[in-house]
Amino acid sequence: MRRDPQINIRLPQDLKDAVQNMASDNKRSVNAEIVAILLDAVRKHELSNQSQSSSETQLKTINCLYEREILEEIAKLAAENAVKLERNEKGKK
Repeated sequence: MRRDPQINIRLPQDLKDAVQNMASDNKRSVNAEIVAILLDAVRKHELSNQSQSSSETQLKTINCLYEREILEEIAKLAAENAVKLERNEKGKK
């Protein structure tokens, strides 16, 4: 005999009827249908969380690349300005 945890839930009559119809269409018991529905919802939730986490990681990577490009551009401009200043100083002498 199975000893899986049990829960009691209240639901509107029309939802209960819909689940019974789904169970009948899928040739399952109402319990098996509810378990299948819940498993599907949990899997979709987990996939959504993984997708969101992946998107956040990609966004962070892109932001780091942009920051690096900006810093490289600033360093390049600073070096160019330093060279110009040095040339101007030599030109004044």
